[in-house]
Amino acid sequence: MARLLKGIENLILHPDAPRGRWERDDLAKQIENVLAKRNVFETLVNQVGRELGRATGHTVQNVDDILPELEDVISTLESIQHDLHSEGQKPIPLTKLDRHIRQRLEDDDHDIDSSREILRRISHTIDPTYSDKSDFKDLPTKVDFHIRNILSENRYEARSHIEILKRISRTIDPTNFETTDFVDLPTKLEEYIHQTFDESHAKNKSSSEILERISRSIDPTNSDPSSFEDLPHRVDLLVQGSASRQNDVGGNKSPDSERAEGKDAIEMERRLKWATNLINELQNSAEVQLQREEQTDIELKNAQKELTQVLEEAGQLRITVKAKDLEIQQMAITDLDLRRRQKTLEGKLTEAERSCKTISEARQAENQRSQTTEKNLREAHAKELKDQKTVITLQHDAEMIAQSKEHESEKQRIETQLRGLHDDALKKQRQAEAARAKSAADELRQREASLSEARQKIKVQDAQLREHQQSLSEVRKQIKVQDSQLHEYQQSLSEARKQIKVQDAQRIALEKHYDETLAKQTRLHSKALKEAETEKKEQLEKLQQEHSRQTLQKGKKWEADKTELEGALRLEKVRSQEKVEEEAQKHKTLIEKLETELREENARTAEKVEEEAQKHKATIEKLETGRKKLLGMLLKQEDYPGLSDQEIVRGVSSKTGKVAIVGFGSMVSKVTTFSEWEWREDRKIWSTDTLTALVGTKQRRLKKLILGDAIWTTLYQLIFCSPFRVLGKEGEHLEEVWSDSFPSDDNETSDAYQWPIPDELSEKYRYDTCEAALDSLTKPSSPYNALRHSFVKHQPHFHRRFLETVDAFVDLTNKRKQDMIEFLTAAVHMWIVLCTHRCRIRMILLGSTESDPEKKSKLAQEREDLEFTVTPRLQRHGNAKGEQLEEVSVVSGCNGKVATIHES
Repeated sequence: MARLLKGIENLILHPDAPRGRWERDDLAKQIENVLAKRNVFETLVNQVGRELGRATGHTVQNVDDILPELEDVISTLESIQHDLHSEGQKPIPLTKLDRHIRQRLEDDDHDIDSSREILRRISHTIDPTYSDKSDFKDLPTKVDFHIRNILSENRYEARSHIEILKRISRTIDPTNFETTDFVDLPTKLEEYIHQTFDESHAKNKSSSEILERISRSIDPTNSDPSSFEDLPHRVDLLVQGSASRQNDVGGNKSPDSERAEGKDAIEMERRLKWATNLINELQNSAEVQLQREEQTDIELKNAQKELTQVLEEAGQLRITVKAKDLEIQQMAITDLDLRRRQKTLEGKLTEAERSCKTISEARQAENQRSQTTEKNLREAHAKELKDQKTVITLQHDAEMIAQSKEHESEKQRIETQLRGLHDDALKKQRQAEAARAKSAADELRQREASLSEARQKIKVQDAQLREHQQSLSEVRKQIKVQDSQLHEYQQSLSEARKQIKVQDAQRIALEKHYDETLAKQTRLHSKALKEAETEKKEQLEKLQQEHSRQTLQKGKKWEADKTELEGALRLEKVRSQEKVEEEAQKHKTLIEKLETELREENARTAEKVEEEAQKHKATIEKLETGRKKLLGMLLKQEDYPGLSDQEIVRGVSSKTGKVAIVGFGSMVSKVTTFSEWEWREDRKIWSTDTLTALVGTKQRRLKKLILGDAIWTTLYQLIFCSPFRVLGKEGEHLEEVWSDSFPSDDNETSDAYQWPIPDELSEKYRYDTCEAALDSLTKPSSPYNALRHSFVKHQPHFHRRFLETVDAFVDLTNKRKQDMIEFLTAAVHMWIVLCTHRCRIRMILLGSTESDPEKKSKLAQEREDLEFTVTPRLQRHGNAKGEQLEEVSVVSGCNGKVATIHES
């Protein structure tokens, strides 16, 4: 066993180690030997091999030959499962023989996967919904259940299915060719397996052959010698027939017949005794084998548990060893890396030394060249000086006599200049040479410094390499120590198992003693309970008697009180009834009087109500008629050419005959362009820290959203909140008149201005006033000059507020200011034209209407869902003729859009 566990441990800890076929076979043989000692599997395999060889006609010698034959049988069984499943019937599972064979095959390392796959396929065929395909404990039980269920319902009629069952039956009994009843097939199979475990019978003939010989000995004419269910009954009949023949001996028989009958009787008795002894022997061997199998199963389970524990411990040890191997590999990689770096640094050091040598040689060559150059310059200057002296002497020989003094002075001056020139040239040359030498020396010093640093790094890395090598040797020592600890642990584990067995025996003894003590205490406790129960019953009977006596006394008293109270109650009822009848009569008289007065008053009130209703109806009809006439006159006087939704969005040119305006879509594009301008760094609102806290570093989209919202909010406050706001002081006066003349809408939520409820009169005031304003702005000779003056006077303030809003975010150049003023002029003109329509057109801001940038910044930090206006909405009340003003719709393409900070 120790050798087996050691082999398993080596296989687990070193699965990749080179290993021959003979090593694995040797390990398999060791497993077989251990299992054969515990569960007699070797005998089972040999017997199964013989039976499979006899049934299939092939020679089966070992385990490797059993698997192909068994897979052939399994494939046939799978076809049966498929047919049964297609017919809606339950499939047939495996028997215990198959389970034992597969258990035997699973112990071979090279056949584990194939055996488990076969069991998975069979389990899935039996129950397609079976989720856990690794648990096959209940497979034989399912086999037995399905066979009995199918055969009891007479559904197993397919020829191929019957042939397979015949084949299985012939495997158990090769002499059986006519069997069609397979109800007891699992039982026969189990009995056959138990019989094959008996080594004494396995050495001679099989159990089926012995039973066949018994059956043929009793009845040679038996056509079905493999059916042994009625064998005891036939033996009993044989005994009775023998006894009856002996009783008939006293009759008239010939001596020959008597001798023949005597011989037959003796032979029959001999056969009967032999059959009885053989049956008893078979029964005894079956009982002994059953006990042996149960004991073997228990030992096998214990061995499997121990093996599982050992495998788990070995698995943990394997994981630990793998971790150590990984550490060693990592250290080896680090060692190689350090060596590679050392080689690289050595190469760099060699290259640096070579460079230093080259620089030194170049420096020496440069010094030689400088010396040669200096010498050449001196010679050239001397030669030049000599030549100049000769030329001057030849040219001025005649003048030397007359101007000797002047010549001498000139000569001295020239010599002084020549010496100065020569000194300057030498000085410059020396300075240049010194600078070059200095730079070469500096470069050499730098290279020497880098070379020294490289040497220091190499020394440090050498030290690290030595440290890693030392740590690697320490790790190897630790691994050796752990191996020894593992060996000691295994020894201690075996000792612990022995101690566990001893403790189990002690525990069993303690449990037995505990059970005896508990039984004794239970008996004493039961006796005490019975005594207490008797005492409690006596007390309860006494209490019940006392309670009955008191209840009887209280019942008598209650009856007397009840009689007295019932008399008083009857008397009180009579008195109350008389009073109720008297009050009811008075109440009835009063009700009749009040009902008469009420009917008279209702009649008078109904006449008055009818008269007032007639008057009110006539007044309403008169007012409605006048209103319709008035509205008809208002709407009939003109046919206003309104703008379509497409013209509002795209704009109108003067070629169409209508007033030219810029489209709303063009305005949206302009605002989008303005919002994309780069923000100024010195802004006081919406600081960079605030933006970073909101969205991080990606702030471009958020800046665009904030600036666009600020532009639309300012435009709404200055232009679009009212039809008259752009007209300045006169516009404010017109707003007051419009609000005072017509009732305001309670559902209005705008902070800038509350519009009146839309009706024909209020809308006529609006578009008439806006037409007059448009006329005053476009026609210099318009009679509405007051509106024009107010509008012109309001423009500087209007422009300044809008530019201040944008200037708080971006730097406004003159070009940008000019573009924005042109945009404002076009927006004002478009709005006044839209306000001249017969239907009411309003611009709605879907986002927050807060116009103060600082407050909006605080709101954005407090509320993540704060909405900013991307584009506003154009909303229409009524139709183009100014009718149906209660109907509200949206101009096509102008639905508006909002976004939050995180949606930007």
